[in-house]
Formats: sequence, C-alpha cells, structure tokens
Amino acid sequence: MNNVTVLYQASTSPEQIGSQAGEVKRDWWDNNKQILNNIEKSYKKPNTMFDPTKQIASML
Repeated sequence: MNNVTVLYQASTSPEQIGSQAGEVKRDWWDNNKQILNNIEKSYKKPNTMFDPTKQIASML
C-alpha cells in the first residue's frame, strides 16, 4: 500500500495585491467566483456534480 500526501497552497492574502496582483486575482476572483456560482446552481440542482475550478483542476 502506498500513501500519497497532497498539499494545497492557501489563497494569497489580499494584502499582497501590490506585489502579487495576478495571484490574488486568481485566488480571490477567478476561483472563488466559480465556487460561488456552483453553490448558487446547487440550490436549483442539488444532486448535480459541478466541474472543479480551473485552479483546482490544474492540480489534479
């Protein structure tokens, strides 16, 4: 039996907008916007499996 450990980087702090603007945008706007949309859609279609965000899919 093999074990695999997967570590995920947390979202970049919005305080880093000056030095890491692209990363902050990806973490807080692109990724979370899709998650929020999926949550809203899940109220209308509770048993639906939604695609992972682009950021999460890139880690799979």
